[in-house]
Amino acid sequence: MSIRKSTSRQVVPVSGMTLDRSATLRPGRYVLPVKDKGRALLIEGENLCIDMTGVELSGDARYPWDRQGVGIRIRNSYNVELTGATIRGYRIGIMVENSEEIRLSECDVSRNFDQETKSTPTRYDPSDWLDIFRPRIWRRYGFGIRAYRCKECSFMRIKSSNNQNGIGLETCRFCRVQDCDVSDNSGWGVWMWDTSECAILCNKADHCVRCESKEYSAGGDSAGIILSNRCCRNVIAHNSFTHSGDGFFLNGLNVDQSTYNLIAFNDGSHSPHNAFESTFSRGNTFVGNIASNSRYGMWLGYSYENRIVGNIIENNLFDGIAIEHAHENFIVGNEIRRNRCGIALLHREEPGQRSFTYEISGNRIESNDTGISLEHSGGIEIRGNHLAGNRLSLRCVGECSSIAVQNNNILGRGNLDMGDSRSADLNDNYWGRGEIAKLRGRIVCDNPVSVVPTRKRTQKFPLPMRPVLVDYPTPERRREHRFIWYKGRKRLVGL
Repeated sequence: MSIRKSTSRQVVPVSGMTLDRSATLRPGRYVLPVKDKGRALLIEGENLCIDMTGVELSGDARYPWDRQGVGIRIRNSYNVELTGATIRGYRIGIMVENSEEIRLSECDVSRNFDQETKSTPTRYDPSDWLDIFRPRIWRRYGFGIRAYRCKECSFMRIKSSNNQNGIGLETCRFCRVQDCDVSDNSGWGVWMWDTSECAILCNKADHCVRCESKEYSAGGDSAGIILSNRCCRNVIAHNSFTHSGDGFFLNGLNVDQSTYNLIAFNDGSHSPHNAFESTFSRGNTFVGNIASNSRYGMWLGYSYENRIVGNIIENNLFDGIAIEHAHENFIVGNEIRRNRCGIALLHREEPGQRSFTYEISGNRIESNDTGISLEHSGGIEIRGNHLAGNRLSLRCVGECSSIAVQNNNILGRGNLDMGDSRSADLNDNYWGRGEIAKLRGRIVCDNPVSVVPTRKRTQKFPLPMRPVLVDYPTPERRREHRFIWYKGRKRLVGL
């Protein structure tokens, strides 16, 4: 439905004004303090176009943690367009609730509420940890923009920095956040709760971190982008969330699972914790992402039926891909280099659920201390991988059964420590030099040492996912950073 912009100009006279028709507001700075749950400006109606170019609404609180109220509240509305607003000094810059087809663009909602932290550069205070489980707690946090019970809304070219949180979506459907800058917040860049079938595209959510210093590294569950509690079938693509507490964080602990999300072509590097974390979830796809120069590249604890396809995972302090107590995951076509361990299937509880039914195929796993590590795992297929330059190509810890290691190129030292494995099949691999280090248990290996063929051995693996109509990042852009930040120290890693 087309909307005509009003040619009239209206001046915001006092706090609490209501707009129910299209308007162009007179440029200027308006100091409009509010208390508690009050608001400076209320927009309510249908088919409205509000042009606030050059208008700044500002609260009067001196400190970021004292800021209260809402700058602009849009409620019970349909087909409203708001452009050009600058909102400062409130707990929430713009609040959108119970509305449909709201379009916000070219707005600046920076420097609103920012929670006071008690940690110092030398001492960490646990009270600074963010609460990602209880709505009654996190709803008190500040946001540049917060949307509640909204449908088909879009937030385009928004700047939301130096707040506690950038943009929050709660109980929303079919919304879009695109080309926004939500960097430099102390909590989350984009927060999603019970929000499904939305698109988070081409945003910057860098340096969203708290509780990090030279003396300690806590993170406090801060993240560039975080999904929690029934966030399903979302597309998160072409975003940058580097140098954040976690780059991307999908939480399924103590809440309902978040399932079938597509996380594609994002850069979550330089995290002091996890470039990508997805826990207690199902059926999510990670394709074409950069997960480098962090403590862990990808951490997927208790997650199953995930697809990890075509990612670049390099120079991480510990594991490139770490998965504990999970099953039915597919790790296909990734480049995994210069980590402590390339792929680690972990077992941290006794007794605890074993890792089982994995396909690890078509990956380039190079120059790691350990290429692949399996702990108490079963039903693992390791096929068609290129393992080169690893100190130990494969290690099995504890009772591992039904391990198939076939059709791999294993170059360099080519050592395998099979531990107490049972029913391991090591046939049809191509070895460089050296020999298998340890063989214990029932091992099937008719020809353990072969000559690498002069012709390059290649094998195509179909992507186990729906097609993604986006361009793949160039290797030059993906590898332009070679540094790792950890506990405030910068050191060169790799080449």
